[in-house]
Amino acid sequence: MWGRGGFSESNFEGGGGGFLHDTSGGGHGFGSQAQDTKRSGSRSQSMMSVTVHQLVNADQDGDGFTINGKEVHQVTLIGRIVSVEESSTNIMYKIWDKTAEPLNIRKWIEVDDGSLEGDKRSECREGVMVRVTGHLRSFQGQRSMIAFGIAPVTDFNEITYHLMDVVYTHLAITKGVGGQSKSLATGLVNTEASHSHMGLSSTQNEIYEWILHCPEEAGISMEELSSKARAKSLTTHQVRQVIEFLSNEGHIYSTIDDDHFKATDG
Repeated sequence: MWGRGGFSESNFEGGGGGFLHDTSGGGHGFGSQAQDTKRSGSRSQSMMSVTVHQLVNADQDGDGFTINGKEVHQVTLIGRIVSVEESSTNIMYKIWDKTAEPLNIRKWIEVDDGSLEGDKRSECREGVMVRVTGHLRSFQGQRSMIAFGIAPVTDFNEITYHLMDVVYTHLAITKGVGGQSKSLATGLVNTEASHSHMGLSSTQNEIYEWILHCPEEAGISMEELSSKARAKSLTTHQVRQVIEFLSNEGHIYSTIDDDHFKATDG
């Protein structure tokens, strides 16, 4: 699917298309580096699966963006790194997904980044396929992203899953596709296999599954997660460590407050 041609722009003409999981949540500004890197704020918004083409064609109103009339908050995309420029404070990636020209994506380097984060940065080099989560911004007419998560794609089933998600959500917005169609579409991919790409430990994967399969609109609460964890001889502290990891990686996000979570693929 990424070998020859990839996604064609003609597949998503007319306002640039649109791919949205959830229309709830407020906007997020880009007035300062502190805002861009504030993870608690980042996790509180809804998540869109998109292509670069959708981002560069999104409608803009002030600091906010819409795709097919739906507000754009957090976004996630998959593409190949074509260039990397690193400074003492940030890394600028150019990422290409074959739907438009490469997009500039900036990832700030935080002073408290540990060795794990450093190892991850070293893996994100030219030619590597990565998943990026972050916020869309515009400066002097040029679209870019501020990333709060970027990680190599280790299982190429993730690309298929992402593109199916993009197609489904586009149809859900423009054609009014319902829940049964979503089940049929997502059923084409083995869900368990699609999660294994994330390279999670068994504990991380188990907690992620609890979050993913929670039917509540507001997501699963920290209290419920802790209760489930106690049955597995896990402490609340261990659960919070996993939650922070999953949030920073863009696998989950907080909803009504900092103690309720949903999976971005849910």
